[in-house]
Amino acid sequence: MSSMDHRKHNQSKVPSIITNGAYRDHGDTYLWIFTCITKAHAPHHLSYSVQGFPESLSIASVVVRGSYQHGSCMYTELSVRVPHRVRRFTLRLIDLDSRTTIARTTVGLAKRHQIKYAYEQETANACVDAERYRRWFEAHRAHEDEIEHQKQRAYTDDDPLMSIITPVFNTPSLFLQAAIESVRAQSYGKWEYILVNASPENEKLSTALASYAQKDQRISIVTLPSNQGIAANTNQGISVAQGDYLCFMDHDDTLEPNALHEYVQAIKDDLNIDLLYCDEDSIDEEGTNNNSPLFKPNANIDLLYSNDYVIHFLAVSKRIIDCTERSNARYDGAQDYDLTLKSFEHTQHIQHVSKVLYHWRQHPGSMSENVDSKPYAQKAGRYAIADHLKRCAINAHVDFASQPSTYRAQFICPTPRPTVTMVIPFDAYNERALDATLSVNIDSTDNQRDPFMDMSRVESLQRFIGGTSYESLDIRIGITQSDEPAQPGRKQTLAQLQKMAQNDSRIQLIPVSQSKAAETVLWSDIVQTVVANTSHSSYVLIASPWLLPNDPHWLDTLVGYGQRATVGAVAPRLIQPDGLFAGMAASVHSDGSLGYLQHDLPADDAGYVGVNHRPRDVQSLLSDCVLTRTSLIQSFYKHESMQNADYALADYCLTLASQQLLCVYTPYVQLYGAHLIQEPMLSHKDARMLNQKWHDIIVQGDPTYNSNLDSTNDYWSLPQL
Repeated sequence: MSSMDHRKHNQSKVPSIITNGAYRDHGDTYLWIFTCITKAHAPHHLSYSVQGFPESLSIASVVVRGSYQHGSCMYTELSVRVPHRVRRFTLRLIDLDSRTTIARTTVGLAKRHQIKYAYEQETANACVDAERYRRWFEAHRAHEDEIEHQKQRAYTDDDPLMSIITPVFNTPSLFLQAAIESVRAQSYGKWEYILVNASPENEKLSTALASYAQKDQRISIVTLPSNQGIAANTNQGISVAQGDYLCFMDHDDTLEPNALHEYVQAIKDDLNIDLLYCDEDSIDEEGTNNNSPLFKPNANIDLLYSNDYVIHFLAVSKRIIDCTERSNARYDGAQDYDLTLKSFEHTQHIQHVSKVLYHWRQHPGSMSENVDSKPYAQKAGRYAIADHLKRCAINAHVDFASQPSTYRAQFICPTPRPTVTMVIPFDAYNERALDATLSVNIDSTDNQRDPFMDMSRVESLQRFIGGTSYESLDIRIGITQSDEPAQPGRKQTLAQLQKMAQNDSRIQLIPVSQSKAAETVLWSDIVQTVVANTSHSSYVLIASPWLLPNDPHWLDTLVGYGQRATVGAVAPRLIQPDGLFAGMAASVHSDGSLGYLQHDLPADDAGYVGVNHRPRDVQSLLSDCVLTRTSLIQSFYKHESMQNADYALADYCLTLASQQLLCVYTPYVQLYGAHLIQEPMLSHKDARMLNQKWHDIIVQGDPTYNSNLDSTNDYWSLPQL
């Protein structure tokens, strides 16, 4: 149920509790999400209690995730961890003064199954349901009549010659036959196929190759005296290729019959294209049962620094081939990765053809099924990234990451450290979101506690600052000023902040007044006011006061990313107090509204093909914590009176993208905190404003996502057929 529905449903029912959904926490527990509606200025001291059945005692902890005020009502979102064995449970809102229940809701078997099913459907990414993907693939692949129509066209001298290069080494005959026939079946006929035979002693294989060359004059065989390694074998094919574009295909995989046609169409649309790649999936040994689709983003250098997401059916122009050095044995198994990185160094004309055109065969000798089948390839990938960064004069160290065939590029923070001004909007949103009276669970027997339960706002801020070891740091706390009566405890809070500033010379309190035209002081107003008074620092870090770092060097890592000339802003991974992922980024929908990618998945859930655990360039970042260069934010931060922090930041991120600058999400900085929850009506207004300003960009879709996926879904899910 949406927040708008909450208000309609509860106009005359205050206080009350609405069940929003449930998210799998671990195999035997779920986190249930609720919204509690109370009077905004009610004098109650409130708490929550959970009672499970058939359990006789309280069995869950309650964590307050945040809140917002609308009119006379306060909407507070909270989560409850409940073991799967509990068949029914009741959540109560308790008035601590009278020790009475003032609102309650019960989740029984029917509601539990209904909500859990809805959650599983919403979060099911494209790899989860193979049968659903196969139905989608059959509905979207080019069918026989299209292929036949494509084959009928005549070719001219202006049509590019496409060279396909495949190194062959003791390939099983059925795999080789399928690969060659998939090339011969191409609807675009102006191609040459170069098969580099590195196993001449295999007479059966050599005979089969010769037979194919006799059948089709477009097929040529390069026979080597012996296996020289896959990089050198590939280079032999490159050396004889005559094509305008060189395409690389493995000896045990297959192409869709329209693969070359789609590439050539893209080239005709933009004659400057230097590199092309497509989406792909996997097939079994028999060449059937399409599964595990890889729906890729457009050019995404930070994802490329994590793994070779381009991977199969890379096509590179002859111009780029001629100006790049050939891969040597150091890159065996990662020679395509090396070429991709070198190509990214020489061109920005990179085209992602967003169609599934390549099929990666799964068998014991393939990394698609057995990642340990080619350990040398994983080492070679690390060399490819490290050498690329060295050529680009980027100071970084490359390690293996936790997932197979993935890497971590650690960008070294400069010495001495550039100055960072930390901007903390204080009271820029409704601060009752995490008041201590709302985060006490009086009956809980669960030992897992919310790390923010017993902290005031100032105490949390002190821990955040104290947990940051960055050497050159200024702290500007923007304090809202208002004519409205001070909320309870505000004077005490201000006194605590003043004491902090007295004890820490880095801290400066900056008052921000409410404009006459505004109903309240905006998050954006605070940021703009503080940043306008910042001139000496290299970077600005905008951060919520409700954050806790897990590594004192977290800011060094962000600055390491931010120092790259192509990076406009960078943000960390944020884990909410209940252990759910706040979201890796924001994606702008076609109506200007924001979707929060991967939000509320358990922190240890890697998401679609490990996306949560890999850095990547994104369309927009979350406003809880973001680093950007001072010169950029002073030049381009024009929030256009947007009232929601994430929308104001989305406007800034889209501006950075228009300047060819990247917004980067990195999981290698992890902070714990509550994502700001703001009044949804403000979001509706801001969405209209964002759409009006950036309509021409927004209608093209999020280039960091994939056009085949459901653009209204935040979990890399396929649209319903």
